[in-house]
Amino acid sequence: MAREPARYRPPAVARALEAVERLAEGGPMRLSGLAREMGVGKSSLLGVLAALEEAGWVRREGNLYRLGEGLLRVARRAYGPWEVGAVARPFLERLAERWGVTSVLGVPRPEGVRIEVCVPGGRGMQVSVRPGAVLPLLAPATGKALLAALPPDRARALVGDGPLPRFTDRTITEAARFWAEVEGARKQGYAVDDGEYLEGVRAVAAAVTTGAEPAALVWVVGFAADLPRDVWDRVGGDLRDAADLIGKMLQPRPA
Repeated sequence: MAREPARYRPPAVARALEAVERLAEGGPMRLSGLAREMGVGKSSLLGVLAALEEAGWVRREGNLYRLGEGLLRVARRAYGPWEVGAVARPFLERLAERWGVTSVLGVPRPEGVRIEVCVPGGRGMQVSVRPGAVLPLLAPATGKALLAALPPDRARALVGDGPLPRFTDRTITEAARFWAEVEGARKQGYAVDDGEYLEGVRAVAAAVTTGAEPAALVWVVGFAADLPRDVWDRVGGDLRDAADLIGKMLQPRPA
């Protein structure tokens, strides 16, 4: 019986697919590291990455390559919009694994922020978060992230002129300081809670936007020792990136 001839796989196509797979699994990588993992020369891989970058499937930030928004556009055209919890879960799993603390997705409602998905970090004791529970709308990390994602007039109207709620002795209730925190969150793309909602507990949050107002919030929460101040910027950057990609995946399917 004659053997079926092996199908020809253009090397450039095979390398492009492998590069996308490795960036999806391992996150942002340098050219040298990606070439080493793939067992190819940097010069030959550079042309493949340039083609992927032109198509929007890969984007370069400094010396790092990461997956681009082109893949999301293709997926949306093929499958249409997804449910927010299903979209967010893989991002939450990665955040929980990387930082070892609980990661959460919540959706703003008139009565507060309803928790939809919770992924424990898996390192020792974790802050317990229950899907279906509702946080106060102005719970510090999520509240500041939510207000920062709104137009300033809309944010002010949402808070109103009454006193700010106090949850612990560390809660910021002075209006000027509170709005300075919101403005800081607007500029950096994430908000921080340093024991302001629960004693000894810290959280970092970012808003997921698909239009004029936030569609959801993502955050990580852990005991103070598990979220030291020197990691806040890195955690906040990861949350900001995750929120940005989740928002793009939730946008309406192109006509």
